[in-house]
Amino acid sequence: MDTNPEFAFGVAVTSLYWLADGWGYEITGADVFSAYNYALKAAEVLGVVGQVKTDIKEIVINDSSPGMFVKDILSHHLSLIET
Repeated sequence: MDTNPEFAFGVAVTSLYWLADGWGYEITGADVFSAYNYALKAAEVLGVVGQVKTDIKEIVINDSSPGMFVKDILSHHLSLIET
């Protein structure tokens, strides 16, 4: 992430998007939380934290993963952050 934060950011947010869309095999909470943390860390480097938090909340609101797994994992963390 230090050498290419734009790439890290894109990968992390895209991962969250596809996980929330139900893609993946044997996904764990650690997978979801890792993508979330990388997205926020890259957003800090890029100076776009506010927008990224809003975008992640939108991804979670539209979660269609089995059992709404992404929403289940991140809802507590999203209620703690302000946009």
